[in-house]
Amino acid sequence: MPLLTEPDQVWPAVQVDRLLLADWAERWSPAVWESATPCQDWVARAVVAHLVSMATATKSQGLRAYLSAGANLDAASHALADQVVAGRTDTQILALLREHAGAQHTSPGLRPVGILAELVTHLEDLSVAVGEAVHLPADHLETTLVYLQRRTRKNTRFHLTAQGRQPVLDGARRTQGLRLHATDIGWTHDPTAPTDPRDAPCEVRATVEGSAAALVLAMAGRQLGPSTVVGELTGDGVAQLLSPAP
Repeated sequence: MPLLTEPDQVWPAVQVDRLLLADWAERWSPAVWESATPCQDWVARAVVAHLVSMATATKSQGLRAYLSAGANLDAASHALADQVVAGRTDTQILALLREHAGAQHTSPGLRPVGILAELVTHLEDLSVAVGEAVHLPADHLETTLVYLQRRTRKNTRFHLTAQGRQPVLDGARRTQGLRLHATDIGWTHDPTAPTDPRDAPCEVRATVEGSAAALVLAMAGRQLGPSTVVGELTGDGVAQLLSPAP
């Protein structure tokens, strides 16, 4: 299937997935909104608020939040999410998401395809929290898998930590030399024949197979137990794919 690469392809996909989230979250119980997710220390409400902030905050507002947080992307994301939650009920948060579902704001360091990939990744985070699969279009998942597989220290955004500058994502390191296959959507990454001419071919060291959702979460560095969707992954490369960041 064709990847979503151009803004006029990506933004409609972003809108579809935002509205899908709004429809889905309308059915959640109050307990679900408080459920832990694989995304740091965020509960489901915080993840939804983060996604709403990505739709409502302009690039200049995002940059100001980043600088106000001492150039710490995590802290800035928390601050923007807190602004969404402040004084709003869950119903009002979803109404805000619907209102801005078609917004085309890009966060600092992200292009439109990065916005889609982050949205898809967080939807899979929420799927783990809710205990219910989220059914996303196959081309949204494939575009996200390709995006995450190419994230490296050279082409991803950075944030400052006590240990210095660290990459937000480093999917290319996790997948170096791995042949990946998403069994439910038919996507395959073959390191001997990369689809992007900027990537050098390399020898296959191991393979990993599983659902697109499991591969997304693994490439995003989510540390999940075997009882979650990541437990579906099979192959001699699973340990490498799930290895923690150095």
